[in-house]
Amino acid sequence: MQIAARHRTRTLVAIVTAAVIGLAGGSVAAPPAVAAEAPPPPALVRTVSESGFSHPGVGFTGDHLENMRAQVQAGAEPWASYYEAMTATRYAARDFRAENAQTDSDTPKDDAYASVGMRSVALRDGIGAMTQALEYFVTGDEQYRANALHVVRTWSSLDPEKYAYFSDAHIHTGVPLYYILIAAELLRSTEPASAALDGYDLAWTDTDEQRLETNLIRPVLETFLASNNRLWNQHLYGVIGMVAAAIYLDDADLYAERVEWFTVNAGYESEHDLFGGDVNGALAAIFREIPADDPRNTTGAPFVQHMEMLRDQAHGQGDVDLLIALARLVDNQGTTLDPDAGTVSDAADAVSPYRFLDNRILAGADTFYAFMTGDEVPYVPATEGGAISQAYRGRLVDPLSETYLQYRYRAGVDVAAEAPHVAELYENRDGAMFYSGATVQNFWNDRGSDYTGAEYWVAFPEELAAVPGAAAPLPPTAELAVDTFGTPIGAGAVRGGDADGPAYVRLDAGAEESRVAVRRAVWSDRTQAAPVGIRVRSDGTARLELARSAIDAPFASITVPDTHGQWRYVWADLNVDETRGPVGDNIVVISATGSDAQVDVASVLAQASGVLSPPTFADAPALAVVAVAGEPWAREFSVEGADELTLEDAPPGAELNDGTVTWTPTQTGDTEMLVVASDGTTITALPVTVSVAADRPGAIAQTLSGVGEPATYTSESWARVDAARTAAEAGQGAAPEEFAVLLEQLTAAVAQLAPLNPLLPDGALDVGAIATAPALTTAQLRALIDADNQSHWGDQRISEVVFDLGPSFRVRADAFGIQARDGFANRSQGTNVYGSNDGVTWTLLTESPNAGQDAAIERLEVVAELRDERFRFVKLRVDEPGVPSDPAFPGIWSIAEFRIHGERTEAVGSMNGVSVASPDGSAGRVVPGDRVELTLTGPAGNTDVRVSMLGQEATVTSAGPGEWVAAAAVPEGAGVGAPVSFRVDFTTAAGVAADPIVATTDGSSLYVSTDAGSLADALRDAVVLRPDGTVDAAWTAHALRMTDGDAATHSDNRLNAGTYGHVWDFGADTTVSVTGAEILVRQDGYGISRIADLRLEGSDDGQTWTRLTPAAPGKTLAWQQWPVADAAADAAYRYIRIANGQILGVAEFRLFGEVRTAPSADPAWEAERVYEAGDRVSSQGRAFVAQWWTRGEVPGATTTGSWMEEGAPAPAAGTDVRSWTASWVYDADDVVTFADQAWRARWWTRGQQPGDAHGPWEPVAGG
Repeated sequence: MQIAARHRTRTLVAIVTAAVIGLAGGSVAAPPAVAAEAPPPPALVRTVSESGFSHPGVGFTGDHLENMRAQVQAGAEPWASYYEAMTATRYAARDFRAENAQTDSDTPKDDAYASVGMRSVALRDGIGAMTQALEYFVTGDEQYRANALHVVRTWSSLDPEKYAYFSDAHIHTGVPLYYILIAAELLRSTEPASAALDGYDLAWTDTDEQRLETNLIRPVLETFLASNNRLWNQHLYGVIGMVAAAIYLDDADLYAERVEWFTVNAGYESEHDLFGGDVNGALAAIFREIPADDPRNTTGAPFVQHMEMLRDQAHGQGDVDLLIALARLVDNQGTTLDPDAGTVSDAADAVSPYRFLDNRILAGADTFYAFMTGDEVPYVPATEGGAISQAYRGRLVDPLSETYLQYRYRAGVDVAAEAPHVAELYENRDGAMFYSGATVQNFWNDRGSDYTGAEYWVAFPEELAAVPGAAAPLPPTAELAVDTFGTPIGAGAVRGGDADGPAYVRLDAGAEESRVAVRRAVWSDRTQAAPVGIRVRSDGTARLELARSAIDAPFASITVPDTHGQWRYVWADLNVDETRGPVGDNIVVISATGSDAQVDVASVLAQASGVLSPPTFADAPALAVVAVAGEPWAREFSVEGADELTLEDAPPGAELNDGTVTWTPTQTGDTEMLVVASDGTTITALPVTVSVAADRPGAIAQTLSGVGEPATYTSESWARVDAARTAAEAGQGAAPEEFAVLLEQLTAAVAQLAPLNPLLPDGALDVGAIATAPALTTAQLRALIDADNQSHWGDQRISEVVFDLGPSFRVRADAFGIQARDGFANRSQGTNVYGSNDGVTWTLLTESPNAGQDAAIERLEVVAELRDERFRFVKLRVDEPGVPSDPAFPGIWSIAEFRIHGERTEAVGSMNGVSVASPDGSAGRVVPGDRVELTLTGPAGNTDVRVSMLGQEATVTSAGPGEWVAAAAVPEGAGVGAPVSFRVDFTTAAGVAADPIVATTDGSSLYVSTDAGSLADALRDAVVLRPDGTVDAAWTAHALRMTDGDAATHSDNRLNAGTYGHVWDFGADTTVSVTGAEILVRQDGYGISRIADLRLEGSDDGQTWTRLTPAAPGKTLAWQQWPVADAAADAAYRYIRIANGQILGVAEFRLFGEVRTAPSADPAWEAERVYEAGDRVSSQGRAFVAQWWTRGEVPGATTTGSWMEEGAPAPAAGTDVRSWTASWVYDADDVVTFADQAWRARWWTRGQQPGDAHGPWEPVAGG
């Protein structure tokens, strides 16, 4: 071991930027196909700077590193398992290259740290640099050192003048910086055995040091990480990068400031009004002690509250991980803190960061883990009506256990006594490999912006070498065993186990509280069948109830029969249509009730589809029937997937034979029994209740008991009941088996009765039962009526949502109710409610928009004179949006609850189906002359069907009863930019004129457009280019998808040359003037959320662009006109570009204007002709010059062949100056333009794009 003093000055002698200085050995060493024998692992050079910082000290100390290496080399656990897992990732590959690096170079592809796309690249490259440095330290293989240097040098070559804040940069830049500095710290603390590897410099030089600080560390700190006023863990994500940078730079002042930002952050000034505005992310504030005398504290004792648990538990997990890691970084330097102020201190009463505020990190983590494993914890709300969030509850991954290990072995705390939930989680910890859902995960990963604390494995306490089983193994399956993932709750829940069977939690169904909470569940797609299996053993019949928490109502129940000592799976379907309450995101609380039986629960199979094949009854989930005393009753049970059918808890005389239960009841009253189906692994129990009446009239009356007045139900559902009742009454003299059938038909009709006005507990209409909302999923619609302000319809990026009551119904309202998402009142603010009968013309109903409340539902009164008006459609629209929570993310609209206070009525007459389409249209777009067809289905008694479309009478034909098709052509002069309008009139079977129908039932629509002035041919013939001016097959394919007439396809353009988009090049002799555009965005949420910066631009040279569209398209999934500036029609451009600030997703695009073609001065290229050097041709609208003799080679097919493309003139840059092209051969001193800059060639070059600081081009001053 070498120990030396590190002498570093604080003032750099020279500022060295990426633009003016090259790296030594700028060409990256390529890994050999077979690794040569590596030199011995490098010695660690330990230093202490003049400022007192110990190095290595970013992330881990020299002791940590050397202990880790020794343990890995000895195969000791847990280090061996974690090293093996890390080595299995792509980040440990010997041919790893920086994602942001140009091929075989340390030159970045993008030297501007100024976009959202760069943050993910930085994270992945940061993990790669850290991994490669650790691999080098363990193995001594200098290829790893070269790779780590390559990544660090690439990111040290960014241009400090090109840094610019982007959305959430303060969250997403600190962790990548931390990882890169871990790598750099290890590189500068070791010396290579060789000076170079295949010519690549392996030494860490003063130039490396200067460039890293000047081009990465300082700009990141100054541009992204300069504020201490960020929200909760948005603050902490930055602080970890700040503290790491201060240590690396030996900057004592910066270190002292940012350590206090970690502990107390006394200078915090809120930038938000979220959660009351007090969202300081420092330790003392976010893990806050609530004193016993706080008027909101109902416990009578002080407790520590994790404040960001009020937001959601994913963010809560991040706080725990970041705070314990920050404590490690500070403790690694031997830093102690003032016990109250949290400032760096060497006073006698100073404490370690772990001991600060009486082990505050440990206390906050214990609170968090308690809640995440199923316990309810005390809290005080940040705002009126607030509560701890259920979002992501149970998603608790713990492969490192840093909180437990550091407090036990570093701080010397009895964790089991002070933080039992932390200790219990350690006992049930994950290993280096673990299951997340049905997928095996590696602890060494790049989970988006999450900080995982993965690097902590290097700092595992050396005491673990003596702990048996220190490395938790990968479980054999994804099944969630309760001995690992379960927490018993209540006196009736007790852990147990058999010598030859699984561990379990025994639930006493007769106890007052008997539950087990199972965490880490990842459900299947709940829009489809989503079976969940629970492995149980029971000694009698009981009911398992599944809930989101111990205090929530159950969302599902399962009848468990007596399994007679055998382990079997029971199951529930979590499909959104099958659950009756909120389902826990990643947790399920199972309780036993309904009897005195005992149910042993061993495990939960969260994704049982494809693993279990549970038997299913046609009568599920339960059957209730009526029988007559003294008459035989028989019922055949239809079941799929069963090998065995049994009858349990049956009354005397009841028998099951060949799937049919028979019984002759002798006494009146209710009798219950179970029909149980099994496939040998999974059982399904069907509860059957037989209500026995004294006679047949009594049986009919019993069946109709509880049925209300006819007017309270939909006429269609009541008609079925009326018909079935009439049949049953007429059949009272029939044979017993015939009357039983009639009674069963009446029972089925009663079960299908649909209330005309289904109500929620608060008396409002049940919107989920009476309306659909195409913009919302079923789960999102359900969230609006669940009386829970933490569940909501998501963060919508649209400005309106339409609810459709269907063609047979209308609604009138006295008032509406809106409640905001908990903590985000501003995101619902300014919402009005509108009504319509055609979905096109809307009437404002509310007297004023909502103010935005999350504590209670805000009542919005309907304008008095409109309270009797009836509407098929109801629309919510944001008219006066509130101030965004984060200015970087405007336009987020989030509603938790929606109410309609009024009544639903039935329309006069109905059509069951109304759909519009066109055999001539393209992607829902029609033009004059196209045929439009309106397809109608409805009651066969409807007559005199008349239809008008676009103001003209349509021809109506009928292929059979209840079927009609109306057809008409789009007339000349039809209004462009509007949907096809129609009106259907008819007479009902009762001879009454029906209410007109003016909207479809399936949401189908057609958009009226025109072909006049279309530039479709010009777009088709143009050459498609990437933003950098290069022809690329992928970009050509994206352009074709935008004009293919298929709304289901869309472009997916990724970042190129700083832009998302592509260019149409109409040729050297062709220009277009643009008068208008139409667009259909990608047909999902991304289509709407990614258009904020979408724009259409024109250019004469492909370098300088003029914006043609003043605004981005509207946030709608429908076709829309995209207005262009008036001046665009007067200008003409060779190039048209559609560009965006993020991934470009456009389904269809149409352009309108005029094409202007000048005669070409060059002859068209001919395939059979022989060309000599210097010959000129025109091809695809571009000019080419032959370098040498050629025949048959297509100009532009390659950039290295015989043809050179001549760039467009750029007179602003000088006489005879043209834009750069990839295929032209340039000699020294040739001048071109590229990316709004003039460039001069240093030497002969072809195909090398200007912009590489080490390449053949240099910028022309003032060019």
